[in-house]
Amino acid sequence: MDHTRVSRRVLPLIRSISFLERFLLTSPLKLCHHILGFLSKPDLVSLGCSSSICKEFVDVYSRVAWNIDAYLTPWFDDPQIFRSLMAFTGAVISGSQALRFFDRLPPDTCRDLDIFVRPAGAMSLCTYLLGRHGYVRTSRPSDIDETYPIITDILSLSSTKRFCRGGGAQGIIAVFDFEKPQPEAGCPNLKVQIIVVAQHPVHHIVYNFHSTIVINYVTYREAVSVFPKTTFLKRVGYVTSRRSLGNAPKPSWIVKYEKRGYTFDLHSRHPSVELADRSTGDNRCWRIAFDS
Repeated sequence: MDHTRVSRRVLPLIRSISFLERFLLTSPLKLCHHILGFLSKPDLVSLGCSSSICKEFVDVYSRVAWNIDAYLTPWFDDPQIFRSLMAFTGAVISGSQALRFFDRLPPDTCRDLDIFVRPAGAMSLCTYLLGRHGYVRTSRPSDIDETYPIITDILSLSSTKRFCRGGGAQGIIAVFDFEKPQPEAGCPNLKVQIIVVAQHPVHHIVYNFHSTIVINYVTYREAVSVFPKTTFLKRVGYVTSRRSLGNAPKPSWIVKYEKRGYTFDLHSRHPSVELADRSTGDNRCWRIAFDS
């Protein structure tokens, strides 16, 4: 947005606008964005509804704060092409990186970018990473001594026991790991995980993830958080099933997210999370639509 041009258009009406509007119009845009960064998404929506001037500033800030192409740039030189591939394959991004995107934090290039896809889309994603961006496949610990080309592994997915069992208890058929060097010190490699799942990736996230904190995902056209109020406003998580807790006194994933400032309500009879018939398209979700 051309800040000077907007100011000139509205300045003749300077006496009829509020103090906040006057502040936004006369302050550097960087300062305005810094201040807007302290507001939650619902507060930004409310502010944008208060006047056309505030809405213009909120819209510009939101496009910068939740710019998915900028967020994906560390992993992909052409994020829009990658998003087109996501549309073609039905892939979604989830995990810690999706959580950070909603939280308006920079991407953590020391951690994996988790991409969930059904078997039919795995080939296109894997060959894209190997062919265009300099990624190489890394091996996972396995009891099997033999190694096969990735094309063979993908084509044989439908004949594996795990596929026939629907991916087992977690619904995961296969995981393909990729790495490539990056110049940043301390994190020598960028990492991408292609996680092949038995059901629709969004269904897999909703029904299999360990807690409400991580039930967020990014598609080619939007980002969706299913439990945004407890996750981003109250910073509280709720376990989705007893299986997620396992037998350990405190599962490692709880420790990980507690270090990131979250708490977990394991005993409340009156949880803050809204219990009702839900869908990923209802008005309790937060949705961020991307520019094409």
